[in-house]
Amino acid sequence: MASVGILAAGAAHEINNPIAYALSNVQVLGDYVEALDDPDTDVEFVRKDAKELIDETLDGLLRVKDIVRDVQGFARRSNDETNDADINGIIQSTLNMLENQLKYHREVELDLGELPAVSCDAGKISQVFLNIILNASQSIEDKGKIAIHSQRLGDFILVQIADNGPGISQANIDKLFTPFFTTKDVGEGKGLGLYVCYSIIKEHHGDIQVKSCPGRGSTFSITLPIGS
Repeated sequence: MASVGILAAGAAHEINNPIAYALSNVQVLGDYVEALDDPDTDVEFVRKDAKELIDETLDGLLRVKDIVRDVQGFARRSNDETNDADINGIIQSTLNMLENQLKYHREVELDLGELPAVSCDAGKISQVFLNIILNASQSIEDKGKIAIHSQRLGDFILVQIADNGPGISQANIDKLFTPFFTTKDVGEGKGLGLYVCYSIIKEHHGDIQVKSCPGRGSTFSITLPIGS
């Protein structure tokens, strides 16, 4: 799906940046090692700067490790198996993978309540969150906000994903989960993303609804039963 392609491109970008910094830092550290043979070298400066370069390199490589872990987790979850899953953890790992798409122009607010494990196909639920968060991000033309809330409601859990984008007209809301319906320009979307989300949630005996007001944004509400 297009969202998976965007995810892969974003992950590659996120990995490339810290690796480029790490390579640059290692090259500088190599120069410092050679400079130590020169009696005129400011050893104190080299020691201080080398420590900062090493710290930056470690931070970058840990970031790469986290990205690889989240992408591997997404791939492992996409296996059509039902297991007890941490919904808040899925939300967090999805946001980690989408950081490149969100970090410059989208502020993300998290309000994640304490949730029990939910029996579900975690890979498919990840796909739902991925599609809806991406749609929210793409709907915001300039800087904007995406708010994600989760809580337990009796025997169900509720996840709400809200944005302050342009909103959706009632006429379009009525067709939003219809196959091949899209409000995007020709060539930018096939109109299957939200239909797939709807199908996945219904397959899990849950529900997905959207409320929107033109000019004030949209809120997608997803409920899932806790048990199988």
